[in-house]
Amino acid sequence: MKEAMFWHPERNGIRCDLCLRKCFLTEGKKGYCGIRVVKSKKLYNIHFSKILKPEIINIEKSHIFHFLPDTKTVLIQSKGNNLPKPVFSEPIDEKKLVEYEPEKIIELAKKNGVKSIVYSFEEPMMYVETVYRIAKLAYREGLKNVLITNAFVETDVIKNLSKYFNGVLINVFASLNEKIYSDDLEILDVEKLKKSIVYFRKQRFFIEIANHVAFYEGYKEDHKAFAEWIVENLGASIPYHLINLRDMDIFEGKYYPLVPTDLISLYDDAHFAGLRYVYVDDLEEYQSTHCYNCKTPVIEREGLKVTKMNVIGGRCPNCRSKIELVE
Repeated sequence: MKEAMFWHPERNGIRCDLCLRKCFLTEGKKGYCGIRVVKSKKLYNIHFSKILKPEIINIEKSHIFHFLPDTKTVLIQSKGNNLPKPVFSEPIDEKKLVEYEPEKIIELAKKNGVKSIVYSFEEPMMYVETVYRIAKLAYREGLKNVLITNAFVETDVIKNLSKYFNGVLINVFASLNEKIYSDDLEILDVEKLKKSIVYFRKQRFFIEIANHVAFYEGYKEDHKAFAEWIVENLGASIPYHLINLRDMDIFEGKYYPLVPTDLISLYDDAHFAGLRYVYVDDLEEYQSTHCYNCKTPVIEREGLKVTKMNVIGGRCPNCRSKIELVE
């Protein structure tokens, strides 16, 4: 257990300043995330330095396609979520968490020729003290740091992490439909969430967006509006992933997975909205990267794995258009 970052005393308790829920906690109470608790008038992270055993994976397995493509990464995962349902990941068994020193993670990365560390599920912002500690050391050792997050956090947190982080994959559900976020994810102000997403851009993170889509009345209209919002607020070159709803049970049958033809329709709509790099991660034939200008395949993938790189100096080999990548 370690004293938490991002909080201040308020009246007879503590105000957590980490995520947009802004929990007010009194002695002995835990925050919404379940891992931040008040002890002796201070806020603590009860799982500090406790993570699942780190994994070495291809970075594309994290649905990150344009950041150091065709390289290996160390995957960091721990307990803590500020959403009421495990929309983007399976819940992590607290019993499987182990103490893991940052130096060991860096050693593992170097031993395996890894270029980056990805901080993933449940929600890395909730175990930010552990993330910050590892990322700071990784940065000093020349490794890149990448977050996978739902972005429901205060902008001060994003600014603080920007010192050591290079990229972010932002997970959203149902194209940020306000009613669904209110009713099912207990997020009442989607506009604040959007401001946090845009703030990643202002802090010079390389951004990819993963929209976890499902069938419900009006899903196509929501998707078109969200794609247009991305182009307007983040730019046309943002890599954009469509990921089909996998677990119907968490929403008690309210939403359903889309069939392939519906996913392809959303793919076409995203391109029509102006997005240059669109992927359907559930359909292998829609996982490759093409030049937005001449449509030449520049990165070919199968099963979330790169099979051929055809980028020369960050550009298309055919028309020389710049491909938005971190290499």
